[in-house]
Amino acid sequence: SNEQEKESLVRVKNAEIKSLEAQINPHFLYNTLDAINWVALDNEEYTISKMLTSLAAILRYSIHKSNEIVEIQDELEYLKKYVYLQQQRFDYSFICTIDVEEGLRHYRIHKLMIQPLLENTLVHAFPGNTGMDEVNIRIGRTGKEDMLEIVVEDNGVGMSDEQAARILTEESKGYGVRNVNERIKLYYGEQYSLQIESKIGQGTKASIRIPKRIS
Repeated sequence: SNEQEKESLVRVKNAEIKSLEAQINPHFLYNTLDAINWVALDNEEYTISKMLTSLAAILRYSIHKSNEIVEIQDELEYLKKYVYLQQQRFDYSFICTIDVEEGLRHYRIHKLMIQPLLENTLVHAFPGNTGMDEVNIRIGRTGKEDMLEIVVEDNGVGMSDEQAARILTEESKGYGVRNVNERIKLYYGEQYSLQIESKIGQGTKASIRIPKRIS
């Protein structure tokens, strides 16, 4: 019964994703961005051109088969482009580092599991350009090496235990973070979830532990 319910929820989620994809004409977006990029190049606006190219790559990655499983290295290439655009947006007011344990880049995870956590950090964790804002993304083995741990940790403003507990509930406005938690449970089972640890003034740590898979 539980398996049937889980499969039903996955089907509903896939249908929702396909519905969203159908509302966006990717060719229109790519062609429009390409046209704007040529205008930027003609005017020697090379930073704008690079931003447009990164945005087009992000859209292509996000829209195409949104629910598929990809190699960690593909997800990281997407994240690097996303970080570049956010650094432009926030005038390089934060530092983002990405550390991946040796030998894990060809392991596979579901797409777009990390980006909502990073976005939540950039929007809520940092009060402004302090010159010391940092976020670190780490991917490594854990336990008996049959599990992957994905961590997004910042040195931002932090939150109370009550706020940290509420962020994964329906009361939270952080839909992206809550959605990651729901997807983890659907993909891997109720025993897996997103863990949030935080202290006011000391930053926040979001952790995902999931089974390690190579195919």
